[in-house]
Amino acid sequence: MSMSEDEVERKLREAAERAKAIDTATKPKLAPMLEAMPAPTPKLIDTHAIESAAERDEREQRQLESKIARLLNAAGVPRRYRNATLDNLDLVPAGDRARYAMAVKSLRRLAVGGTVVALAGKRGPGKTHMACALVLEHCRNLVSARYSTAMDFFLAIKREYSKRDGDEATAERQFMEPDLLVIDEIQVRGETAWEDVRLTNLIDKRYSNLKTTIIVTNLTQEQLQKSVGESIADRFCDGGTIIECTWQSL
Repeated sequence: MSMSEDEVERKLREAAERAKAIDTATKPKLAPMLEAMPAPTPKLIDTHAIESAAERDEREQRQLESKIARLLNAAGVPRRYRNATLDNLDLVPAGDRARYAMAVKSLRRLAVGGTVVALAGKRGPGKTHMACALVLEHCRNLVSARYSTAMDFFLAIKREYSKRDGDEATAERQFMEPDLLVIDEIQVRGETAWEDVRLTNLIDKRYSNLKTTIIVTNLTQEQLQKSVGESIADRFCDGGTIIECTWQSL
């Protein structure tokens, strides 16, 4: 049905008024909603989460080097032997290198699991060099190790006795804790009953706790077994041995 121009105009005005009424009614409701919306919270960036592989490797390498440095500082290796290595045969006489290399192989193989091993023989073939090189090698492999002379061990206990509240166990602890302990110059002692008891007690405790002990001496095999007594001598037969260093002096 056709409408007159007046009717069309009226219809358009009515539609415009309805649209205006709807818009006016809606605005008050939308405005509070927009105002109530919280501002976005800045997102914190975790720098560790975005650490690159190279940075992580560098950090872990620094931690490793720090641990090795602590072990080396506590090892007690004399300055003369701080660069000692087991595989350097330059100073070994050519004719003795095979025997020296075999001794090194045996030392490495046996110096584990609480054994008692001795390096015995006359002065000069590099026994202390070998023992210190073994200590350094252990430290670089993150295994605690310490070098000491027998006299240093006895003096440490005596110094503890001199304190008012001295305790032998306190002095002994520093020799008990390392996984590997080298006791050099074991023949340089008075061989008194007091010394023999302390030495035997130390080695027996280490043996029982599966901690390896290396004894270095200028005595022959027979002299060493007599010097240390039956208890320690028996330990050489239980997984350990006496390595006789009979090659020429270095």
